[in-house]
Amino acid sequence: MKTKNLCLCLAFICMFTLSSCFPVHRFSIFNNSGVTVEIQSEYNVTRTIENGHNVTFDDPFNLQISNLTRQENWMYCIGLTNYPSCEKYCQTGLFSLHKIRIQLESTGEIYLLLPSEKFPLKDFRSQPQGFPLKPIIQP
Repeated sequence: MKTKNLCLCLAFICMFTLSSCFPVHRFSIFNNSGVTVEIQSEYNVTRTIENGHNVTFDDPFNLQISNLTRQENWMYCIGLTNYPSCEKYCQTGLFSLHKIRIQLESTGEIYLLLPSEKFPLKDFRSQPQGFPLKPIIQP
């Protein structure tokens, strides 16, 4: 009985330790572009977002956003590990879940929002270095 309890305790400690080592970034993306867009993450998860709505992706370090009206593709690399000044924009949750809120504008630029700011944001404060992200536009 003691061995079983010890094994369960060790399994829980290992699970907690490992989950704390590898943070998960959960991006909430708000579409304020004025048009419907289709977003594809690096894991080939595709979602369509109408203007004024948002979707959530886990760890979308590379995104392709297709502007369905203009038939353009916007490419981004948004891994926040490249941007250490972004820490105040992350809301850390249980097991190292980092919630990050971003907003897509009609220019294709992506802005970071502070955890206390609400979608859609009209007046952006100063952004951390590297933001707003500007897309690589492909026809």
